[in-house]
Amino acid sequence: MTANPPTVPQQATVGSAAAVKQQLEDALKEADFLAQINTAHDGASLHVTMYSSKCHFADSVEDATEWLHQTGIDATATLDERTFRVVMTLPSADSVKMFNAALLQPWITARTTATHLNDVLADHGLDCTIDVGPASLSLLLADDELDAAV
Repeated sequence: MTANPPTVPQQATVGSAAAVKQQLEDALKEADFLAQINTAHDGASLHVTMYSSKCHFADSVEDATEWLHQTGIDATATLDERTFRVVMTLPSADSVKMFNAALLQPWITARTTATHLNDVLADHGLDCTIDVGPASLSLLLADDELDAAV
């Protein structure tokens, strides 16, 4: 999936950075991603240190930079010299929105779908285990529970 970059990037202001930061924190939580978010020294950009292993890129600056380029997100990737983790610098509200759409939304959708599926099956007396991925769900029902569904 390749996103088109915004035609007129809207730079985040200090006020909008706080609002966008909260949206990003909420999306990371919903997607069950581990990351740390800090406001940059310029007061407008956000630094996102990725800790999750569910990213669409390997834990390297080169792979993260290539992923940003392929998805059309106006951001940069650097290496935190203390933790050796990739840090994405998102300079605008648009870049945060695109980051959410490209990286987090598939996981949010999959987790929401898994929750609903689990609820429906539980309503029919079936216990299940659902493993969530960005493009698929893996459902495990015990053999002895299949007769209960008939």
